[in-house]
Amino acid sequence: LNIKNKFKELAEKCKDLKFTIRVAGGNTEADDAARDAAGEKMEEYLPWKGFENRESAYQFSDDSSIEQACRFHPAADKMKDAAKKFLSRNYRMAQGKGLKSPAKIFILWSEDGASRLSEKTFKTGNAGHFVSIASALKTPVFNLGKAGTFEKLMEYLTPEKEPEYKPERPQGQGGYNNGNNAGYNNQNNNGYNRQQNNHNH
Repeated sequence: LNIKNKFKELAEKCKDLKFTIRVAGGNTEADDAARDAAGEKMEEYLPWKGFENRESAYQFSDDSSIEQACRFHPAADKMKDAAKKFLSRNYRMAQGKGLKSPAKIFILWSEDGASRLSEKTFKTGNAGHFVSIASALKTPVFNLGKAGTFEKLMEYLTPEKEPEYKPERPQGQGGYNNGNNAGYNNQNNNGYNRQQNNHNH
C-alpha cells in the first residue's frame, strides 16, 4: 500500500471505532484521503482562513496557540509569522478544540520513520514538530515511514483482542487525556507549508 491508501484505510478504521480524526487541511493527497474517508468524524485544521481555498471551524491561530507551538521548534524565533501559523496548526491538531482535548495517538509519515526525539534526523522534516509535541504530551506516535508500523497500528486499533504491540511512548513532561482523537500528518519532500523553507526538526 502507498501512503495515501494507508492513511485512507486507517481513517476508515478510526471512524469505525468512533474516533474523531484530525487532519492537516490542504497538506498532501494522503491527508486529503484521510479527510475524505473520515466523513463526519473529521476535524480539518488550517493555519489560517482560506488556506488552499478551504474553510473550516478549525482555522484560527491565536497568539496563545502560536506561542505554545513555538516552544517545540528550535528555530521558531527566526520564522516569519506565516510559518509560525503552521506550527500553531500542528499544536491545535494535537490539543484539539480550545486546546483542551489532546489527541490519543499521532499518525505520521516521514522518510526516516522517527517516532521519538532520539530518532529525529534531518529526514524527519516538518513531521518532527509533531514528534516534539507528542513527546511533551507523552502521546504514542505511529510513524508509517518505519517498516511494519502500519501493520502494528492496525493491530493496536483492533479491539477484538489484546494488542501484542505496545507503542513506544515518547519521553517528556506532561500528560494527556483519554479522548478518542487521532491526529494525521504526512510529511513529504515539499513540506507541510508548501514552502521550501527554513526549518528542520
